[in-house]
Parts: sequence; C-alpha cells; structure tokens
Amino acid sequence: MRGVPSQTRTTTGRTWRKNMLVIDRLRNTGVCIGEHIRIRVLRTGANRVRLGIEAPRSIPVFREELKPKAPDLGATTEREQPFRVLVVEDDPSHAALIGLVIQERLSTCLTVATSGSEALRLLSPEREASAARPNLVLLDLNLPDMPGLTVLEAIKTTQALRALPVVVFSGLERAETARQSLDLGANAYVPKSTSFDEFSQRVVRIVDFWSQVGRVA
Repeated sequence: MRGVPSQTRTTTGRTWRKNMLVIDRLRNTGVCIGEHIRIRVLRTGANRVRLGIEAPRSIPVFREELKPKAPDLGATTEREQPFRVLVVEDDPSHAALIGLVIQERLSTCLTVATSGSEALRLLSPEREASAARPNLVLLDLNLPDMPGLTVLEAIKTTQALRALPVVVFSGLERAETARQSLDLGANAYVPKSTSFDEFSQRVVRIVDFWSQVGRVA
C-alpha cells in the first residue's frame, strides 16, 4: 500500500501480508487505519524515520525506537570470498601459465602444489579450520612422487572431499587415461594443448564454469 497525504482523513490503511503496513518515506505522508487512527511521517534521516501516531485514549499505543543494526565488518558472504583453486602441477612453467591465465581474468585465490603428497596435505580434513579448503582442484597426472590418478582416487574416496570438483589435465591424449580419470570420479578430463591461446581458453572456461555452478566449503 502506498502512503497518502496526511490531510486525507478518509483513506483507510491496508495491511500487507496481515502484519506489515507500508508507507512512503516522505515527510507529512501518512495513512489512516480505520476512522480513528492516523500514522504520519514527522521526520526522516539517513537511517531512521520518526512517525507520529494519533489515536483515541481508549486505544493503547506502544512507542519504541528501532535502531539500525550495526554492520558486522567481519562477516562476509560466500560470494564475497574469492574462489579458491588448487593447482597440482610440478612443472613451474605450466603452473605459472595456469596462474597467469586464471588470475588475469577471474577473481580467484590460487594455491600451487608441486607434488601429490603436498596436494593431499593441503586437502587433509584434519587441517585446522582456519585453512580454507579449495573450491576446485586442477590436477596434472604426471607428478614426481605418485601418479595423479592416485591423488584423484584419494580425493574421491574421502568422504569430506568427495564433492570437491577435480579437473584432470594431461599432456597425453589417450582415451584409456581419460576413461580411468572419469571412472575414478574426475569431473572433467582436459588434454593439455600446445597452443597457448587454446589452452588458456580451456582453463578460463573451466574455472569460470565451476565458480558459477557452486562452491564446496
């Protein structure tokens, strides 16, 4: 219901959803409830509105000031937090390329693990609560200490990590390797391309897609 000028005494106020009265935030705007009660805007400020209520003495009126809630400066919503990506890649040039491509185009927090054991340590459910878990893992299959498929299997067989999206990168375009990756729970299998432009486009599309689809806390 929109507010009406306070001098219009014949207007009857209407309730919205049974318990809410809506009035324009303009001085001297008001509404009438029935024939005997009138609510009028007396003064407006940046964060508050002062109302005047006229009613017969037989009708009790409870007056209370509602103060604006102070913002919680420490609270951030999920969408205000950066999208966290863990890149598991032992080749420094490939890791740098992936980081450059992602952070140049998307708002992300990037972490690089150069071995499978380091990746599993960063993903361990036993880590302190303050260590934010990544929202997406980009996993290279050729690692120095263990096969990338072993890392993938460890992630997908751990209850706390099972829902974490894992995208596998490989320099080998083998159908068997792709099938094994998908069978173990990889969310996508992407062969590394020799073309910088093609590879960078693939990386950006993947990270952008998962940042929009959802996040795993």
